[in-house]
Amino acid sequence: MTALVFYIEPDQLCIAMDTRTTGIDDDTGDRILDPFCSKMFLVPHLRAVICGTGLRALPFYWHAFIQQRTVVRSIEDLDRLAALTLPDMADGCGVDDEVTATIYHFGYSERARGFIGRAFRSTDGFQAEPLIVPGFGVKPPEGIGLDPALGLCESMGLPDGMIEVMKRQKAFDDGRPPNERLGIGGEVQFLVMTPEETRLRTVHRFGDYERDLAELLARACREHDAG
Repeated sequence: MTALVFYIEPDQLCIAMDTRTTGIDDDTGDRILDPFCSKMFLVPHLRAVICGTGLRALPFYWHAFIQQRTVVRSIEDLDRLAALTLPDMADGCGVDDEVTATIYHFGYSERARGFIGRAFRSTDGFQAEPLIVPGFGVKPPEGIGLDPALGLCESMGLPDGMIEVMKRQKAFDDGRPPNERLGIGGEVQFLVMTPEETRLRTVHRFGDYERDLAELLARACREHDAG
């Protein structure tokens, strides 16, 4: 799972996501730390970005499919193709009733003369769900309400407000039993997209980043020695 905070307006798009991932230990069934990764995938030729929450493999495969197998004019032209393609792709990745995934499309539309957004949820058969513009979203919703989150972003500005929202999401998640945690953490990556340019940068590192990195490196060394 991941933390996603987005603010979409007709003339600008802002998105923040964390980089921590978790998996399941094959031997114990416990939730474990998995490698850090980026969860926003740029598609500059469509003036768009793909984001993924839930099972992390799906957005990787979907982004590669878009880059290699599609001929479309804009991000909105992918609506029907996504609804047709994502269900089979998700099955191959291991998405099911318990392991869910959502793909988000954000991009600039010449037809709409502004930014648009779509959500494709495995729980809804990956049908295109238009996002409200202007609109604000916080996933997961636990840890802070939508209105308080928006208030923080308006009072602190961006990216500081989104970082604070994510800190509160993480604090709530860290308070859960270990096997119920979504695993929010790592770093916060922040994207700003306008019709003319896209900027993507790392704006925050959580306090447990170094501990998590040390654990990942130690595990990689053990696996290398065992191999």
